[in-house]
Amino acid sequence: MAWTGLTKPTFFFPLLGHGAALLMFSASLSAAPVGIAEVLIGVRDNAAVKAKQALIQSARADLGVRESMESTRVTIDALGHVVGEANDSQPEYMMRFERSLYDWGVNQNRVLSGTAYVEARDVEMSQAVRELSVGVSDAYHRLSGSFLRLGVHANERASLGELVDMMTRRVEQKVSPQVDLDIVRSKLGLVDVKVEQLHHEIRRHQLSILRGTEILVETPDLGECSLGLELEESRLLTRVLELSPSIQVHDATLSALAAEVDALRSEHYPKIVGGYRVDTDANGDNFDQQGYLALRLEIQTGGNLDSRIAAERARVLETRALREAETEAIVQHVGDLVSEYATARRLFGIQKTLAESRAEQKASYLRRFVAGRASWVDVLNADRDLYEAKSAQVSALATACGALSSIAILAGSDRPYSVTGP
Repeated sequence: MAWTGLTKPTFFFPLLGHGAALLMFSASLSAAPVGIAEVLIGVRDNAAVKAKQALIQSARADLGVRESMESTRVTIDALGHVVGEANDSQPEYMMRFERSLYDWGVNQNRVLSGTAYVEARDVEMSQAVRELSVGVSDAYHRLSGSFLRLGVHANERASLGELVDMMTRRVEQKVSPQVDLDIVRSKLGLVDVKVEQLHHEIRRHQLSILRGTEILVETPDLGECSLGLELEESRLLTRVLELSPSIQVHDATLSALAAEVDALRSEHYPKIVGGYRVDTDANGDNFDQQGYLALRLEIQTGGNLDSRIAAERARVLETRALREAETEAIVQHVGDLVSEYATARRLFGIQKTLAESRAEQKASYLRRFVAGRASWVDVLNADRDLYEAKSAQVSALATACGALSSIAILAGSDRPYSVTGP
């Protein structure tokens, strides 16, 4: 497993109390490391993405229907006398071939609207992939943080185990009272509780990734993550907004609605229709045929046309408002991620230096304790401070890498932890 700015820790697995859990951790270390890039590949097989793909096919089918409206229409009427005077010259059958020659752009705008809706559905799929990727990345880096802290506490447990052995010998030699040994064992029990909690956290994060990608991550790998990168929020924000699928969905929807409004407005005007008509009786008598041009005005009886136009315009206003809200949410999200990365990155450096100092301090207290010039309490406190610093260090590393990964996804990068472009 690769590490960034962090010395690879040594894991000890004394089989005391939680030996089975630590053996499981040891087994996970032997599993092949899985990086975030491998995990994100599995997002495209998610059921939510497949559902969006089905919507694309539906939108394309609707576009095909709109395009077919420009083709020649064929109708056959079977006529019969119902009321009024019978007309002997009235044919029993009538066949018409008609094609719209000019409709003020009604059907053209409907096709444009359908094309825009296909684009919107296509971008919705990209949006689903991006949102799932951010969620999976968050779960992956939470898993990494839990996994690294588990390693820290495994080392802490081994260190406390050594102290227990030393205190046991001191109690047997009547150098220290039994209560001192009981206190150290209680500290060891608390570490066991932390180890158990971390195993539950790891399992929860693994299941979250498994649901999103069908990939079981046993050993996460942060080796590709570098915390040396300085982020410029304004440039990042510009790039994220330009590539945001959610913004593009709203833009495509606005284009579709605008074309739909234009189509409805054009329905006020009469159309020019060209046709060919054949009339005949069932026995073939009274056969007649003619070609014609017609100026056709359709009377709207199924609903007021102006109301339909007003409804579409209201949808335009709604979509614009949603776009503005989405833009504000993206600005907030990117700002939070950049701030989270900068804070965790700084904290990582501080805790790294602190952990190194704590390690030297513990070694000093341990030497003095063996020489009888320091108390076991000093060693216990130094041990606690050391592993608290190490735990905070690896937590900051996972948090910073998680924020950087999310930013890279939102910026449309195809490389993990890279925010400079595809």
